[in-house]
Amino acid sequence: YQYSPLTNTWTQKADFPAGNSTGVHGFSLDGFGYMGNARNTSNTLSNNYFKYNPSTNTWNSIASMPGTLRRTTSSFILGAYAYVGCGAYNYLNPIFQNDFYRYSPASDSWSLYTSNSEFNPRFAGIVAQVNDSSIFMGMGNSTNGYLSDLWQLKFNPDTCNNYDTTFVQ
Repeated sequence: YQYSPLTNTWTQKADFPAGNSTGVHGFSLDGFGYMGNARNTSNTLSNNYFKYNPSTNTWNSIASMPGTLRRTTSSFILGAYAYVGCGAYNYLNPIFQNDFYRYSPASDSWSLYTSNSEFNPRFAGIVAQVNDSSIFMGMGNSTNGYLSDLWQLKFNPDTCNNYDTTFVQ
């Protein structure tokens, strides 16, 4: 649905092609919407991703995110790339993740970006992005329950092939 504050009305848009899903993750990049990494009504995980074009009200399949299937991921945007990561594999006995993948719309491809080993694997973590140099992530759920940590994500533009996390006190 699309909300219009001008008329205080909602307008239905094209249905998400993956059907009824939960734990779906979404992000916006360059005027398009992206959704994927979900669990369906049969508790089956999917790494499929779809791109929504608001101009044509259509969804198109894009490259699936590689690596472990997962749900309830987190993301942030840096430049022309989306970084999607964390999340949990499995439903009843979740296996939490702490890695990230970088999505490039230009090449429709994903690249693995590992995290600092001290960054707790989690799902349902929050992300607050102030600008390209102030990205904060924390909280969520992990093996030991709810987390209360907060990390500042540091990106190294010189190498463009890794990032590290530093705890913010």
